[in-house]
Amino acid sequence: MFDLSEIRAGLAAQMAALGQTLELIVSPYMLASPNSPGIEVMGPDEITYDVANQRGGESVTMIVRAVTGLVSAELAQINLDKLIDSSGANSMKAALEQKGVGEHTVTLGGACDDLRVIKCSGYMVYPRSGGEAFLGAEWVVQVETTG
Repeated sequence: MFDLSEIRAGLAAQMAALGQTLELIVSPYMLASPNSPGIEVMGPDEITYDVANQRGGESVTMIVRAVTGLVSAELAQINLDKLIDSSGANSMKAALEQKGVGEHTVTLGGACDDLRVIKCSGYMVYPRSGGEAFLGAEWVVQVETTG
């Protein structure tokens, strides 16, 4: 069994340091009107129930999106390059897959049994009304629970 609010909060906590370093708002929920750079947990893309025997465990595919700034801003491109790296201090993948002290897997504070980042969209342009488009990317995060 899983609790989406706990998974969202856990993902946001994993990304908190990235937000501070790159000066991005981090939200466990979609931003109502993303008018500034930020990272948001968009929510589940797909849920597979009963992945283990006897109705145990689920597999939840979550989408995380980062918007780093206006398309024309060089800093937005620099920060997005850092986020889409597969490793490093400013890597989204590394931040989300960071294990807690003494943990053998990523548990998001007990919200799941393990997770892994399985892909990144690469550069995406997000139009916004009344102004220049934003630059960002999306990550697909596979969250596993055992029951």
